Amino acid sequence: MTRFAGHLSGLAYSIVQGSGIGPTTYDISASDLHPQDHENRIVIFADDTYMYLLVGSTKRHTISTQLDHITEWAKQTNAAKTSEMIISKRGKEPPPPLYGIKRVKSMVILGITITDDLRASNHDDSVIASCSQSMYALRVLKAHGLPAAALHTVTRATTIARLLYASPAWWGLTTDKDRDRLDKLYTRIKRMDCLPDNAPTLPSLVGQADERLFRSIELNSSHVLRDLLPPKAKRPYKLRPRAHDYVLPLKTLSRASYTSSR
Repeated sequence: MTRFAGHLSGLAYSIVQGSGIGPTTYDISASDLHPQDHENRIVIFADDTYMYLLVGSTKRHTISTQLDHITEWAKQTNAAKTSEMIISKRGKEPPPPLYGIKRVKSMVILGITITDDLRASNHDDSVIASCSQSMYALRVLKAHGLPAAALHTVTRATTIARLLYASPAWWGLTTDKDRDRLDKLYTRIKRMDCLPDNAPTLPSLVGQADERLFRSIELNSSHVLRDLLPPKAKRPYKLRPRAHDYVLPLKTLSRASYTSSR
């Protein structure tokens, strides 16, 4: 309840963000939100109930039923914040738009810009713009006499962290031109003496991030991505050491539909 200008609002039940019981309360509250078809997937983030509904192109007819289920759960609709993005094979005609749902060519998913052509150019644009802005602050710190070691630490904690944020999710979608742009930005940072001369190259840092993510998934049986690992290969003979023993999944060309609702 809220009091303002002598008026008292009605009683409303909500999850207090930042509270100790907030995550548990949210899990209980959202436990009824589940796919209406076994081939669909729902990914829910406990940030203003930001939800992504992942539906294959052959199951698009189930989206309306799924949204009705969500509406019944929430007791209200918000079509203005619901959008659909179709990812299909080049040259294929996309299916007609869903009634009342806006179709978009890109979505920002947890800070990563994903486009319908599965390219990372738009995301690279936002990363380069953000890092370029933070580089001004680094110049100011350097001009005010911040020691080199401290400047390197600040650079890694801010600009480099922003540059590499979730890199395992988008680096594989970049083109040679995109990687060249990112590498030029990284080179500028080193020329400003914001990083030591022996700092690893950008591709090396990305590779390290991939390795850390993969090892954390492999070693933690409770990792949220653990279920995505393929089964391990059974080999009756001893082969040369490999990076992993998992079976590589087959490449598919099936279309997918991503619907976000907030």
